[in-house]
Amino acid sequence: MKLRGTPIVKYWRYLFFIIIFMSIASVLLYLSYEDIRHKMIDQLNVRQRIHAKQAAVSIETFFQERIASLKQLAENEHIVTLDDQGMKMMQDFHISRGEQGVISRIDKEGRIIYAVPYEPKVIQQSVTRMDDFLFVRKTHQVFISDVFTGRRGFKTVLVHVPVFREGSFHGALTVLFPIESIFSQYVKDIRVGQEGYAWVISRDGIEISCPVPGHVGNSVFTNCRDFPEILAMAKKMVRGEQGIATYHFNKVRGKEITSIKKQAVFLPIHLGNTHWSIVVATPENEVTGTLDDFRNKLILIALLLIMGMAGFFYVLFRNSLLVEEMARRKTAEEQIHLQGLVLDQIEDQVTITDLSGNISYVNEAQTSSSGYTRDELLGRNIELYGNSSEGSAMQKRILRETMESGSWRGEVVQFKKDGQEVVLDCRTILVRDGSGNPVAMASIKTDMTQRIRTEAALRQSEAALRSIFKATPVGLAIVKERIIQSINKAWCDITGYSESDIVGQHPRILHVDEKDYARVDHEFSLNLQERGISSIQTKHRRKDGVLRDVILTATAVSPQEPFLEALIVVVVEDITDRLQTEEALRDSRRRLADIIDFLPDATLVIDREGRVITWNRAIEALTGIRKEEIIGKGNYEYAIPLYGNRKPTLIDYALHPDQVITTEYTAIQRRGDILFGEAFAPNLPPGDIHISGTASVLRDDKGKIIGAIECIRDNTERKRLEERLKRAEKMEALGTLAGGVAHDLNNVLGIMVGYSELLLEMLPAEGSAKKYAGHILQSSVKGGAIIQDLLALARRGVAVAEVVDLNKVVSDYLKSPEFEKLRSYHPQVRISKDLARTF
Repeated sequence: MKLRGTPIVKYWRYLFFIIIFMSIASVLLYLSYEDIRHKMIDQLNVRQRIHAKQAAVSIETFFQERIASLKQLAENEHIVTLDDQGMKMMQDFHISRGEQGVISRIDKEGRIIYAVPYEPKVIQQSVTRMDDFLFVRKTHQVFISDVFTGRRGFKTVLVHVPVFREGSFHGALTVLFPIESIFSQYVKDIRVGQEGYAWVISRDGIEISCPVPGHVGNSVFTNCRDFPEILAMAKKMVRGEQGIATYHFNKVRGKEITSIKKQAVFLPIHLGNTHWSIVVATPENEVTGTLDDFRNKLILIALLLIMGMAGFFYVLFRNSLLVEEMARRKTAEEQIHLQGLVLDQIEDQVTITDLSGNISYVNEAQTSSSGYTRDELLGRNIELYGNSSEGSAMQKRILRETMESGSWRGEVVQFKKDGQEVVLDCRTILVRDGSGNPVAMASIKTDMTQRIRTEAALRQSEAALRSIFKATPVGLAIVKERIIQSINKAWCDITGYSESDIVGQHPRILHVDEKDYARVDHEFSLNLQERGISSIQTKHRRKDGVLRDVILTATAVSPQEPFLEALIVVVVEDITDRLQTEEALRDSRRRLADIIDFLPDATLVIDREGRVITWNRAIEALTGIRKEEIIGKGNYEYAIPLYGNRKPTLIDYALHPDQVITTEYTAIQRRGDILFGEAFAPNLPPGDIHISGTASVLRDDKGKIIGAIECIRDNTERKRLEERLKRAEKMEALGTLAGGVAHDLNNVLGIMVGYSELLLEMLPAEGSAKKYAGHILQSSVKGGAIIQDLLALARRGVAVAEVVDLNKVVSDYLKSPEFEKLRSYHPQVRISKDLARTF
């Protein structure tokens, strides 16, 4: 006990230090874990803030741009008066801004007077939210409503832009934006990790975007009433605050409800008179899950280490007891190993079983023959060799007779692991101990399978070859000295003859005529002598008289064996259907080529290497290059007629979408494999031609890209008409401005002319005041003429022609103050007033 007590005290001391060390390591590991965890959460919140900020800025920009466009539209006179041109402008605006649902013109009483898309039943109806309209009418400011369900049944937000006429409120221009299209573009695609997402609430706390089913359209204070952390965050959100929050929420998967902890970042979205608030939230375990797994694995490793140390001390205490036992076992194993080596050298199969037939030993020959490993056989009953009820009964009979007579010998059938049958010469004896009691059985078996199988294989070979010949799906015939000896079923199906009809016949009965047979026979004979094989295409006449296209392939059988030299195997393949299909395919390709060649648009096709394979008539007319000059050329040769140099064009960008598109295109757009573009083609006569093109890749029936096609159209005239239309619109705007100015000046001059005439009547004729009043009247009349010119400009330049008395013009000028001042500087000048009339 003393000897054993000393190591116990020694090892317990070491164990104490190990426990202290592991405790300190655990504390340091926990502190490091918490530090890394907080840093990972901070990085997550930074990413979430970026997503939230981008979405908020995008939504604010979306509404700012639309409101600016609506303001500009609301100032247009056609929209104010809502004439045909104004309706057309609303329709164009709706088309150009495809994301809005409805654009409406509201009168000053809040009734709809026109809407796009147009619905007669809504005309003259009051707006959906009259309080919002009354706010606009009162404040004359742009108004953005809360989210509501419109008449058309979808969630929408309404924007009112006031319309003024001569400074007075004259209604509003109203647009309904489907909220789904806005959030699908800026919010729904926000994903952080696997389950992080964004949701949005209005100023009143209504959830207007949320992936959780049933939440949209309801108050967040109702949906999340069981989650106080979310309610506290929502109160800050409705006040327009921003920040970071942590809350718990239930994750529902079928009937399973799991509470998860989320990290969230919320920001306000400022929309003029109102605001929304966006939240980007991600389950905390998506960020810390890997770290938690690492922590758990470390804990598991620590536990395993502790268990290993406990096992180490246990083994240490038991070591002295195991040493003697291991020495005894080693001696016994050496003896058994020696016996096994001896038995493994025997070529016959040796099996030792107990009295019940359970296998306790097999030699190497037994495992090699049976296919089982030694571990698979040990402990199994020898009935395993039977593999069937009959075989198992045979093994039992051998055991029984061996127990009764002490030995047994005979021929037995056994089965390998893979089910293969073997025939063995088996000798079994009963093994007794020193007292004469039976303790085991030993059997020695010699394999006779190979000899028996060789004999059976020779019998089966001929039958198998004949079956293969008959069942082959290719038409086969054996010919000897130009007489058909045998045919298979496929040959009968091709020729229409039965085996009894054709065997023993000459092959010429299958040919169209004697000449065709002689040609085929001559080529077969020549090629078989030179190469040992021959193939030729010809026609065979079926039994019903129908001609079929076939390929005949003949080869000599075993030319190295003299008694088989005269045998020829002929393979026939019916290619009639294939030839018809190939001809139909060639016709289809010719028709397709003709269609492309006669297309009204200039069209070219290139292969994957960029070589021109199609150049139709329209592009010949456009470029002046004939297809014979361009077909087969690559290296951007087709760009020279258009642009004057070699460079990638629209068809190359379609074929290679990874290439960077140059800025030479005035407009370009990609939709899937299709690419649209517009550009100037300076090399086309007469120069500076504007063209538009549509290019797409070409794929085969397996979806593999085999080339590309481009259709080019000269749209120079359309481009010029667009420019003229833009200039006309500018002149129209200038005329509108001139008309407004002319009307305002006309009002002022009307007062000046009226009062000048009154002064002329009231003042004495000799006074200077009357002279000055006359000058005022004369200048006002001249100003009126200038105003008429402005009005003529406002009426698109329509002028009124009238006869002018130059004498009167000169006389009026001589009475003006300007002339009096000028004459004072030149007193020597004399003026004549009598000009002769020429009309």
